[in-house]
Amino acid sequence: MGKTWFGCYLANQIAQQYQLPVIFFSAEMSREELTKRFLAMHSGIDSARLRESLIYEDEWDKLVSGIESLSQLPIIIDDTPGEFQSPGKMRSLIRRIISQKGQIGLVVMDYIQALGRQYGDKKNVNNLTRAQEIGKHSRAFKSIAKEFNLPFIALAQINRAVEGQTNKRPLMSQIRDSGEIEQDMDIGLALYRDEYYHEDTLDKGIMEIIVLKNRNGATGICKVCFDPTIGNF
Repeated sequence: MGKTWFGCYLANQIAQQYQLPVIFFSAEMSREELTKRFLAMHSGIDSARLRESLIYEDEWDKLVSGIESLSQLPIIIDDTPGEFQSPGKMRSLIRRIISQKGQIGLVVMDYIQALGRQYGDKKNVNNLTRAQEIGKHSRAFKSIAKEFNLPFIALAQINRAVEGQTNKRPLMSQIRDSGEIEQDMDIGLALYRDEYYHEDTLDKGIMEIIVLKNRNGATGICKVCFDPTIGNF
């Protein structure tokens, strides 16, 4: 639906506007894959072609310019695989970056359900269920945000129940594997693109950012233009 693109966009905006370090924890996507997403945003070249290294002759100047622009940004990518990643390791990197750079502008975790064991395992080594384990991660992220006084965005999957609905806009209760994420979050955003389900929609190129929860403000829907080829919002 575009959650990784959304995380990349916010990370890029903070790094670009405020020149503050941004840490992007990518439990599923490699550093190279994620870097090409950021490069697509800066060069305007289709990310699918960047992945395949298919660059048209008239795009080389845009590519060089994009690389130069991206190289100036303090974006730190940690692509430790999910089964080896943990809130403790994340906290250690955050503490090290703060000691080196000072304030951190944003932390993004992509995505919470990728942490820990594989989905087929019903319990982990500490005999926690999947829901209990995800809840433990969620509480740890909340603690990290408070301890270091920084915004922490945890991307998450929703479960398949939404596919059986007539209205396929996701609900808070459909966050995959755990209800504890909902109680820990300050702001809960869901993404929806009508063209994903309906080819004849009038909302082509439109993403709905649905504010499902806002501890200190209003809820509602914000419609934005979204280009999934270069991650532009």
